Amino acid sequence: MQIPKVKLEAIEDPIFIKRQIIPFGLRKPVRQAINSMCEKGILTPVESSNWATSIVTPLKADGITPIICGDYRLTLNARLLQRTCITEEPEDVLYLLPGSSMFL
Repeated sequence: MQIPKVKLEAIEDPIFIKRQIIPFGLRKPVRQAINSMCEKGILTPVESSNWATSIVTPLKADGITPIICGDYRLTLNARLLQRTCITEEPEDVLYLLPGSSMFL
């Protein structure tokens, strides 16, 4: 899957959002998931940072394993430069259909 690169606007001050409290019943599985991601090289531990966002931990379909997701609503999302995407109008594409076959 091709994921487009994102661009941020120029930011003078880093954003640090205090962590949210993880429910007690999820603390051990979340810690295990984070340790596993560190072992695989997905995450890299740091001592401190000027940037921080909280995480959300929905559970996978098995109901046990947490999914570790950054909650970027207050940190990065507001500073992402919007990409303009020009889509085709239906009329611009319909002329390609005569003689085509459609399988459902």
